[in-house]
Amino acid sequence: MREPVNLRPGRARCVGTLVSRYTTVPLGCFAAFVTAALLVLTLTDVALRTLLGRGIDGTLEYTETLLVIGVFASLAHAQGTGAHIATSVVTSNVSAILARTLNAVVGGIGALVLSITVWASWDRFLHSLATNEYALGVARMDLWPARLAVAVGLGIYLCEYLRTIHRGPSRLSLVEEGRSEFEHEAKRAENA
Repeated sequence: MREPVNLRPGRARCVGTLVSRYTTVPLGCFAAFVTAALLVLTLTDVALRTLLGRGIDGTLEYTETLLVIGVFASLAHAQGTGAHIATSVVTSNVSAILARTLNAVVGGIGALVLSITVWASWDRFLHSLATNEYALGVARMDLWPARLAVAVGLGIYLCEYLRTIHRGPSRLSLVEEGRSEFEHEAKRAENA
């Protein structure tokens, strides 16, 4: 007879940490790179317009796409590091049981809405890919990279959001202390 699988909370936390480490952090670094590319493109365009009277063709289309990619690639990292705005106005003024209940209900509603948004964004990406959707402008810019960034970014953000819900109200205390969840996990790993 086989032994039952051990589903201790520690394993779920470990899987969540691994998922965060191998998806959230690299996407955050990619978002920083995209933001730097956006900055270089914009500065180069402005410099060329000033010096030569003519900028880079299609800069507007490229910057729109890069901006979408940068924003959605960084969502999960912002969630994991506690950079999103979090308030405990309601939960700090009620009992602990009611606060946990409110956190669970609101977290569940948020996860449901985010899941629907992820599903819809994947649908839009597949439609964009199938129809070869592009932006009208000086340069022809395919929109599927931006649609893919929205779908992937929201999907990984959903994973990070679920990890935050699983961790419970302790995340709020980390944010109030000014520490990120990554720092908290690293410190816990050192002590283990």
